[in-house]
Amino acid sequence: VDAACVKLLNRRQAWQFQVVPVGRKKGELQLVTDQKHLAKAVNFAAATFGEPVFFITAEAEALHELLMKHYPVPQHMADY
Repeated sequence: VDAACVKLLNRRQAWQFQVVPVGRKKGELQLVTDQKHLAKAVNFAAATFGEPVFFITAEAEALHELLMKHYPVPQHMADY
């Protein structure tokens, strides 16, 4: 995970849209989300980033771990 990409979002945005920017490859910003939140994440990315994006879908548990690692919140908030 590229720390510079993580800084593109604040904690609220990451959790609200269930998305984590993890790096850049071949001119595309790579974003991780899960299948359940893909449509919401795509709409958010289209309105937010002025560059091409590439989505990587992960299992919900893996996405939750990424969010907690890079955008930590108290567990009761993460469970909400």
